[in-house]
Amino acid sequence: MSYQVMHKATLTEKVKRVKDSFFETEVRLSTERIKFVVQAYREAGGEAPIITRAKVFDRYLRGMTLFIDENPIVGSLTRYRRGVNAYPEWSTNAMRMSKKTSFGDVSLNAEEMRDIDEAVAYFRDKTHASKVTNIFQALTGVDRRELNRYGVFGDTAGTPMGFANPDYGKVLAKGLEGVIEEAEQEMAKVAPELHDDLPRLDFYHAVIITAKAVIAWAQRYAALAEEMAEKETDAGRKAELRSIAETCRRVPAKPARNFREAVQSFWFIHCATWIEAAEPGIAPGRFPQYMYPYYRQDIDQSGITREEAVDLLELLFIKFSEIGIFLGEIISTGAQLHTGQTLALGGFTRDGRDATNELDFLVLEAENQVRMLQPSTVVVWHNGLSHEFLLKCAEAVRVGLGKPCFINGHVAVQRHLDRWKDCSLEEAYDFAVVGCVQTGPVHAIDSAWGALINFPKLLEMTLNNGVDPISGKQLGLQAGKGEDFQTYEELNAALKKQLAYFTELGRKASRIAENVDATFLPTPFAASLTDDCLKRGKDILAGGAKFGSDADCLVGVVDVANSMTAMKKLIFEDKKITMKELLQALRANFEGYEDLHHLLLSAPKYGNQDDFADSIVREFYDEFLKEELKYKSHLGKDDGRPHGVVVAIHSFYGGVVGALPSGRKKGTTLTDGSTSATPGTDRNGPTALIHSGVAAMNAVKYSSNIFNLKFHPTALNNNEALGKLLALVKTYMDIGGNHIQFNVVDAKTLRDAQSQPGQYKDLVVRVAGYSAFFVNLDPNVQQELIDRTELRFA
Repeated sequence: MSYQVMHKATLTEKVKRVKDSFFETEVRLSTERIKFVVQAYREAGGEAPIITRAKVFDRYLRGMTLFIDENPIVGSLTRYRRGVNAYPEWSTNAMRMSKKTSFGDVSLNAEEMRDIDEAVAYFRDKTHASKVTNIFQALTGVDRRELNRYGVFGDTAGTPMGFANPDYGKVLAKGLEGVIEEAEQEMAKVAPELHDDLPRLDFYHAVIITAKAVIAWAQRYAALAEEMAEKETDAGRKAELRSIAETCRRVPAKPARNFREAVQSFWFIHCATWIEAAEPGIAPGRFPQYMYPYYRQDIDQSGITREEAVDLLELLFIKFSEIGIFLGEIISTGAQLHTGQTLALGGFTRDGRDATNELDFLVLEAENQVRMLQPSTVVVWHNGLSHEFLLKCAEAVRVGLGKPCFINGHVAVQRHLDRWKDCSLEEAYDFAVVGCVQTGPVHAIDSAWGALINFPKLLEMTLNNGVDPISGKQLGLQAGKGEDFQTYEELNAALKKQLAYFTELGRKASRIAENVDATFLPTPFAASLTDDCLKRGKDILAGGAKFGSDADCLVGVVDVANSMTAMKKLIFEDKKITMKELLQALRANFEGYEDLHHLLLSAPKYGNQDDFADSIVREFYDEFLKEELKYKSHLGKDDGRPHGVVVAIHSFYGGVVGALPSGRKKGTTLTDGSTSATPGTDRNGPTALIHSGVAAMNAVKYSSNIFNLKFHPTALNNNEALGKLLALVKTYMDIGGNHIQFNVVDAKTLRDAQSQPGQYKDLVVRVAGYSAFFVNLDPNVQQELIDRTELRFA
């Protein structure tokens, strides 16, 4: 089927004003939610946690301060346009010690500090983080906070880190009144005299409380719009406010009747899910699929033009970028502004045909014009995508937003069938992308992030008999010193012992965090829109979701593999240096050891289609997979598949790792992604690089990977060059690649942005599995982006 491909000349004046004012709006921390949380918990008594959680949600939506600005799509997480909420029930440490948000730092006034102090005093020993810490230490004798502090691994204690893809289409089709009716029907089947049914009764009560709260919230916006309309003297603005009021009186309580109502209903549900638990990874999913019927109806009935639809999408994408999170130091450095609102384009129908529709094209057009961070768009690639759609995708890549990235739909379907034995072929085809680039059947997964293990730190401990050379602490196993290893095989075996030890600790920390989450911090609103929670009467992590996944991530595998490659080549095979010399050079950060440093840098490196180096990357990813598969996922719903996504934790981890045998110096950022090449070491061009990328990891067994390439803008300056880019993507996918994404920016522009940030405030770059405003990034991440190899086509 052929679609009308739009090319807008520019933003409308209204959209431009809304975008410009975004950058001028102050970032604020709202303490309104904190007050409601403390009130609800103090009054809870002995009620089930899920009821308390529903009451927190209800009180906040009925009591938060509302505003309506120039954007006709209404709804926000806080009283401020660029505001963030704190979640003291998860952790009080971040609230006491950090002013960092996913937007940047915030300032707090005296009243806000008093609100925070009150919440900290109440929740100090009741938080998710404190519960996980106490249980973990009792089971292992290890203080997980020490492992976090020294950068051995990071876990999710104290941070909502599940992934969600609510069934937005369900609300569009039947409204929240329909969801309430479904919950009431299921509740009528409960037998409260049975012990197992009592929790189900609480679950349904909580679902109904939260759904009614969202309806009441929308009605409050309708009332506010009506009040503003009465006072408005401008006829155009008065009409717009009345339209907003009419829409909010209708949705999300009732089914949407047109595209505008569908967009507003979607946005209410999206915001409400974020308010319930601000966990990076609440994803719009297959937006063009469930929104298309409302768009098509409006187009056919002349209710909206394509230009108006794109304007509405642009305004929606600005709203996406207004969602922010209050973060602790480690998470803020590791997440680097990312909120994981991933929107999937392309893909399959449930019977395996091409699912692309006209809305896919319009989403790309809106992104090209408005150029905001969110949503993070992903093209689900398959062999049936049309050339016109792929060309539109390539044109979007050329814009330089780092969006869209590409995921191999054929690999993903195979992964789903392999991972979940009860996953039908139809469910495998109909999947969402959540988090950065993780995949799974739409709105049917309980999914949580696990531990992020710092592999280069484990290598350091391997060379120092389990001692972390930075802190001087004995954190790892005593498995020998560097000088003790007489063969590469002995060194390799010792490193794998450390990996096994910390993988077990990481799995325990993750599992405890998930169980504490499920027991004390359920999310009944999100559960009401997740298959099969209503049918089972259980929250998402409590066993309600049909499919499950949790996973750990191994960070810095390429850095370790390049280090092991260099040691294997230079110490054990060519005998050009000794282990003693190497260790001395590492401790000196290569100062005075320039010749040795040059040898290390000249050793074979991953990313050049060199089996000597590439095979070692694959060996370690296979080893980590083997260790992870020893531990079933939460509730045993799958066999414990690992992630290959590190967000931007490679920056923080690099800061706590000394010099490495790869030639990397102390404190510098580790290699980004999971299968990307270390900046400057991929010397044989993009075709060699993609072959290394495919060889690095079993894309079916791993739930995801991140593979970054950077092109100089001149490499994509005409249609012939775009054709080469698409040929590169197709080759990568055809040989089994899973994920690939592109930065199209030159180092000079990035350096200029560093020195003149005010002139580049809307410069968007691709960091890991997401895009970010370059000027807001940590300086180490900025430098790593500058250093990435600038590829060109021969």
